[in-house]
Amino acid sequence: MKRKRIVILLLLLFVFGTGVFLALKYSQQEVQTQEIANKDKVEEIESKADIAEVDKEKDKEKKEKESDKKDEAEKEKDKKDESEDKEVFNKDDKKEDSSASSSSNSSSSSSSSSNNSGSSSSSSSSSSSSSSSNSSQSGGKLTYEVKNETQEIPYKTFSKHNSGKVRVKQAGMKGVKTTTYQIVYKDGVQVAKNVVGTNVTKPRDEILEHYVKIQDAKYETKTIEVDDKDKPILENTVIKRWFARRSKLKNTETGYNPNDVITKIFYDGNKAMNQAAAWGRQHYSTSYGTAKPENKTEIVGYKKKKITKKVKVQDEKWAWE
Repeated sequence: MKRKRIVILLLLLFVFGTGVFLALKYSQQEVQTQEIANKDKVEEIESKADIAEVDKEKDKEKKEKESDKKDEAEKEKDKKDESEDKEVFNKDDKKEDSSASSSSNSSSSSSSSSNNSGSSSSSSSSSSSSSSSNSSQSGGKLTYEVKNETQEIPYKTFSKHNSGKVRVKQAGMKGVKTTTYQIVYKDGVQVAKNVVGTNVTKPRDEILEHYVKIQDAKYETKTIEVDDKDKPILENTVIKRWFARRSKLKNTETGYNPNDVITKIFYDGNKAMNQAAAWGRQHYSTSYGTAKPENKTEIVGYKKKKITKKVKVQDEKWAWE
C-alpha cells in the first residue's frame, strides 16, 4: 500500500511538473511572438517616416531646380538684350567710321592736285584733315550713365475656404526687381541701353485662415424612459402627535377664563411633557397626552413611460484652417 501511494504521488508530481513546464514554455512563446510583432510595427512606422522625409526632400529639390531654371532664363534673356544693343551700337560706329575715312581721302587728294609749291603749307593742311578725320571718326561726344530701375512684384493671397471668420496666418510682402542699365548718349542723344545686372527679391505670399466647421453634430433616435408627470406615485404616512394644554383658575366666582386655555401640538411626546411641566411651574393647570394622528400624503415618484427622442452622440467641431 505504501509503495502504491508513493508511486501515485510520484506520478502526480510528474504530471504537475509537466503541466507547469508546458505552461511556462507557452507563455514564453507568446512573449516572443508579441515582441516580434511590436518590432515589425516599429520598423513599419520608421520606414513610413523615412519615405515621407524622402518625398519632402524631393519636393524641395524640385522647387529649387524650378526657381534656378527661372533665374537662368531671366539672365539669358538679359544677356541677349544686352548683346543686341551692343550689335546695334557697333553697327552705328562702323557706319560713322566708313563715312569719316572717305571724307579724309577726298580732302587729301584735292590738296595734292591744287599746289605743290610750299611743303610747309601742304603739311599743315594734312594735319588739319587728320584732326577732322579723328573728330568725324569719333562721331561726336559719347557720355555714359548708370541707372537703376525698380519694379514691384505683387504677392499672391491663398485661402482654403471662402466663408467664416478670417484671420491672417502669414502676412504678404511685395517683391522687388532691380535692373541696372548702362545708357550711352551720343551728342546728348541716347543711342544704346545695356543691362548690366539684375537683383530680384521674391515676394512672400499672404495666407488667410477661416474659422470653419470641420465636423457636424450627430444625432441618433433612441427610445428612453422618462417620468410620467400625469401618473404620480403617492404614499400615505401616519404621523403621531402629542398635545400640551394649560388653563388657570382666576377666582372661584367666575371660574376658568377661556383666554387662558392654550393647546399646543407636538410631534415629540417628550416636548409635550416638558411644555406641560413648564406651565405647571407657572401655576397653570396643565395636561398632556396623545393627540389625533396626522395623515400625510406625499409624492414619492412617478410611473415611467417610453418616448422616442433624438439624442446627440457627437458634438460639432470648429477650427481655424
